[in-house]
Amino acid sequence: MRLLSISFRFVVLLDTVIIMAKIAVPASARGKWVVVVTVALFGFLIWLAFTTKDTWGTLLGEFSFGGTLSGSRGRSQRIAMADMPKLRPEDLSRVTLVDLPYLGDGEAKLGHFDVKLYDMPSRTTFRVEFELQGKTTLGDAETFQDYMDANYRFLREQVGIAVRTCDPNDLIAADHEILGRKLVCRINRSLGAKVLQNVVFKDFQLSESTDGFGFVPCEMATEGM
Repeated sequence: MRLLSISFRFVVLLDTVIIMAKIAVPASARGKWVVVVTVALFGFLIWLAFTTKDTWGTLLGEFSFGGTLSGSRGRSQRIAMADMPKLRPEDLSRVTLVDLPYLGDGEAKLGHFDVKLYDMPSRTTFRVEFELQGKTTLGDAETFQDYMDANYRFLREQVGIAVRTCDPNDLIAADHEILGRKLVCRINRSLGAKVLQNVVFKDFQLSESTDGFGFVPCEMATEGM
């Protein structure tokens, strides 16, 4: 609001000067006089902006994509941001990007997965949910954490691709052994190292949808056919 107020006052002042020039200055010299006054006023505005650049910087810093931080709410937000603790370089070394439980001896939980895939022949959309646990070649918790911080997002992408490109019969199998072998092979090949030795699916749930509106467990869908 302060910026708008200053801009409005400057425009009013400029219009006033131009009107006065039209009244007091002869028509022959009027155009040249108006140009001189306009340039002088703009020069004054540039000088004022430069000499008060700290104030302008604070004022412009209040603007954001959602509007300005004005009023009591804006002051509260600025105070809150000023009070936020700053991380030191030694603190950054302790920040972890993912939080996966390491169970010891290479065993670790690799997270929850929710993957959808479409089977063209049957015109059915499958939804697969499971908790993944695996035996890795990463021998201690620190090594495991460092590796997952750097590669976990890529690992999740490869799990999703392995599930979406598998045969639907591999999803229906009781032990999911074939799916597990394909998953381990794909991840190790994509990472360029033998990181996973085997995987175990926990809380494996398979649902399907033929109408595109909702999923039902595969057992219920089979009984209704």
